[in-house]
Amino acid sequence: MLEKARYEAFVGLRLTGRVALYFLFSLTVAFVIVLFGQLHLGLGSLAGFATVLVAAVVGLIIYHRLYATLLRQGLQRVLASESSESA
Repeated sequence: MLEKARYEAFVGLRLTGRVALYFLFSLTVAFVIVLFGQLHLGLGSLAGFATVLVAAVVGLIIYHRLYATLLRQGLQRVLASESSESA
């Protein structure tokens, strides 16, 4: 079912470009966090390492949430088509 939702989201709904934009947005957010940490803390310290770690986690969380919304759209379309076929 999840594979059908993925296929529907990227092929049927043509949301591949939006996935690329979401990925770039999450990378940009992570980069801004690291840049802020480097300017104020320096990356050689433990606080700088923690900033990089936080940036990576925040970027992944943002990407995961945005990607999940696209999969939800595909899943809704798959479920709607399956319910119309069974009716």
